[in-house]
Amino acid sequence: MDRPSTFGEELRRLRDRQGLSLRDLAKLTQHSRTILSEWERDRKPTPDRDTVQRLDTLLHGGGALRAAAEIGGTAVTAALVPEISRHFAGQARVAAEIRRRAAVGEELDLLAVRGLGLIALNDSLLRSWLDSRDKPLRARILLLDPDCDAAGQRAAEIGESPATFTAGIKYTLARLEEVAAAATGLDLEVRLYTRLPVWRILRVDQLMWVGSFAAAWEGHESTMHELVYSERGSLWQGFRRQIDDLFAHARRVI
Repeated sequence: MDRPSTFGEELRRLRDRQGLSLRDLAKLTQHSRTILSEWERDRKPTPDRDTVQRLDTLLHGGGALRAAAEIGGTAVTAALVPEISRHFAGQARVAAEIRRRAAVGEELDLLAVRGLGLIALNDSLLRSWLDSRDKPLRARILLLDPDCDAAGQRAAEIGESPATFTAGIKYTLARLEEVAAAATGLDLEVRLYTRLPVWRILRVDQLMWVGSFAAAWEGHESTMHELVYSERGSLWQGFRRQIDDLFAHARRVI
């Protein structure tokens, strides 16, 4: 008797049957090509049952993928699914991937300090994408309040004068006002927070990239961790909760 297919073998079979590449499936599922490839090669634990069900439905598996996950005995609870799919040595290493995801995304959350390298300058990571959207987007952006004590502390940490540092934040706000006035299909909300910056977070739909701010570096220089959504994933859910809380208590300016 032939042995039952593993989850990875069945996932690959169904993907091939639909004529999809890993890149195609990544776009449809919001999972990275890396994690999909590792699932297909059975190098990662089988994802949680909800994810298996979504993949089975998407690939018209008729329950075959669910059966392979259960027979294989490798299904794990959502709490054990690896959340951190990749690490990058700075923003530059993942910029192309973020732009690709952002081009088709429907939701954006951004927690930054000044946002110069992300949205304010013409060659910023997300600027051209915000300017030329051809589909609806809901964007929430959190920047440091230029008038708060934490702004002065952060300026001192990176060796800038308070005036120069806060001018960068105000410049970003002015550019965002221009974007909000000109863009179509953009539901933009910008708020200012007053706490010392710790995390730098960018979320596009179910993917999240997290870096940090420290006295020794700026956010774009820190290691970037790519997090994949999981229903009980503590990191993804925790960072999302922090953004929601900051947003609820921050002062709206746009």
